[in-house]
Amino acid sequence: VSQSRYLVSVAQDVKTEHQGRDGILFYTDPTGTTTTDAVSINCKATRFALNGESGRAGIHFYGVRRAKAIAPTGADDNNQQYDDTAAVRFRDCEDYYTDGYDVENVRVGVLVNEVGDYAGSPHNIVVRGAIGAGNVKDTKKFGINVATLNRICNIIGAVVTNSGQLGSGAGIYTAANGNISGCTVDGTTLSSGIYTAGKNTVTGNTLRNAGRSGTNIAQITAGGETVVSGNSFENSDGTSDIAVRVFGSGKSAVGANNYDANTTQMVIVDASATLKQGSSLVKMKFAGIPTFAGAVENGVQAIDTNNVVYIREGGAWKRQVPKVISATVGTTQTTIAHGIGYKPTEIGILVKSNANVWQSAEADTTNIYLTSSVAGANINVSCR
Repeated sequence: VSQSRYLVSVAQDVKTEHQGRDGILFYTDPTGTTTTDAVSINCKATRFALNGESGRAGIHFYGVRRAKAIAPTGADDNNQQYDDTAAVRFRDCEDYYTDGYDVENVRVGVLVNEVGDYAGSPHNIVVRGAIGAGNVKDTKKFGINVATLNRICNIIGAVVTNSGQLGSGAGIYTAANGNISGCTVDGTTLSSGIYTAGKNTVTGNTLRNAGRSGTNIAQITAGGETVVSGNSFENSDGTSDIAVRVFGSGKSAVGANNYDANTTQMVIVDASATLKQGSSLVKMKFAGIPTFAGAVENGVQAIDTNNVVYIREGGAWKRQVPKVISATVGTTQTTIAHGIGYKPTEIGILVKSNANVWQSAEADTTNIYLTSSVAGANINVSCR
């Protein structure tokens, strides 16, 4: 469908099969105006891109200002060779939307990209878009791939199953800025369930076996600037031991999420990445002081397996609530093991006897040293 000025093109209840190139193509001439619209409703495209060319799609919106795909289906083809071959593709579309999609057995389920090959035309700039509820199953690379850096895209309610079969893909990938919420990613092969490279809030999603154990492929890979909070992670088949990875040079905040008992690493941080201030109750699979390969900003909170909360202060981890120890102190220096795992910077002494008690030597990473004016003084000492 080649569009010209001020036209709105609609394809409804159209079915295509055994196409050498695109199944359905909405195309705006590069010299046309940006006011053109295109809508696909209840269309089905199967066995497309049979000529083995790059850049083809079952339903393809190319250079359209406002593009909408409602309830697109089909895409059962095993012969696609290129990562820009998709069941539904929005290419150089200023504003796009799809929901109700139901596609399977394809290289990419839904693809949004910005090629910018309309030289001198206004049709090469993606501004915003949204991907609503729908189903993508059995993809070789991506269930959903939004490859538009610094644009806006919200992905809400997607269900992606068995994606990334060839690796180097993801269940849901986005380089855009926006929200990923209410999505379910169930099973990936050599790929992350959700992978972000922009500024995104990732919340309210369910991830099941959507990583790869032993490879640092997490169920959520947070690059860019991402907030990860309120998600549920399951590792029921043992394939996905890492829940969240703060990746590369990313600066991300991780809040409270739900992890099953088989998730052995809740959060890891790459050496070049940063866990940002605003991270709260980052749950750790160990007891004691948190350890991350990357940088951690002050104000980050982490909770260990004993439900002890730590907070990052002055570039170091400290218990948020002081540990309190009951002890008896004599007139010679008494050594009291504090058990907090680091040298305390704050020590408080509550004397419960008629005595004076003081710190008689500097504390270290193991002990506090106290002396009393009388023998057998009972005290509570708090430290953090």
